[in-house]
Amino acid sequence: MSLLAEEVVEEWLRRDGYFTIRKLKAGRFEIDLLAIRPEKDRSLTCRHLEVQVSFRPISYICKLTKRLQKASGHGANSPRKRSPEEWPECADEWVQKKFLGAGKEAIRQTLAATNWSLELVVHEVHFEEELRYIELAASRRDYKIKIVRFRDVVSSLGTKTKGRYVTAGADFVELLLLASENGSARR
Repeated sequence: MSLLAEEVVEEWLRRDGYFTIRKLKAGRFEIDLLAIRPEKDRSLTCRHLEVQVSFRPISYICKLTKRLQKASGHGANSPRKRSPEEWPECADEWVQKKFLGAGKEAIRQTLAATNWSLELVVHEVHFEEELRYIELAASRRDYKIKIVRFRDVVSSLGTKTKGRYVTAGADFVELLLLASENGSARR
């Protein structure tokens, strides 16, 4: 599911005039999507997006830290309810790993030495409160993570028409839009 969702998000960005890089790997670092768009004033709009789309989530976005695994005896992906004391530690580690690690910042700054927006694309989540902890974890480091709903990405695809569509997901998105149009026409 993750790869298909990334293709859809990439197509959404491309239709809005962004140049995209998907699944960028540098050493042990991987970034789901980087998007850069030149603006009329010669500035750049730069976005780092992580895509975590699930339609039937059974666990958390943020894994249980090694310390908490050892203390609780539960695995990293344990679906058990977390205590209020566990949430911040798990979210801090996840935000660091996905967005703020020195390697990832270096990659972004090498591509464009500017401010990058940090965005998390999600659909269904097991615990909505986890998104708030992710946002708080970033804010404690003076960053902001924007939560983007996958349903909003998909619903806006039909209205984004800039440029020519050349991403791997373009045909898939066109099929989705066609199916959506046919479904609404039958009602």
